[in-house]
Amino acid sequence: MLSIAEKYAVINLDSIQNQLEKSFCKIALEKTGKELIPISYPQMNAFAANVFEVKNTKNESCLVLSETAYKSLKPIQITTIEKFSRLVVVDVRLFEKIGGGGIRCILTGLFL
Repeated sequence: MLSIAEKYAVINLDSIQNQLEKSFCKIALEKTGKELIPISYPQMNAFAANVFEVKNTKNESCLVLSETAYKSLKPIQITTIEKFSRLVVVDVRLFEKIGGGGIRCILTGLFL
């Protein structure tokens, strides 16, 4: 439901049922100066918040996301992300289907 990058956050605020908690979460993220990229439940279920920001050898931000997640995003969301990060789209449909996780689940283990 949430992925926090250096300059932006992808979030499904509707998944926070308690209105006070939702407000606190939004305010806290905005206070950090991050741009919020809201996503819907269908996008969340398509792994749009299960993404992972990395830096390339030139120290440029890259957002790794699955093809499923990418296809769920609206053009305005893609444009907003591309203001900050280069998109790296990979096909991990088998892992998403059988493993039940997405890119962040795959990559996080590599960095631990």
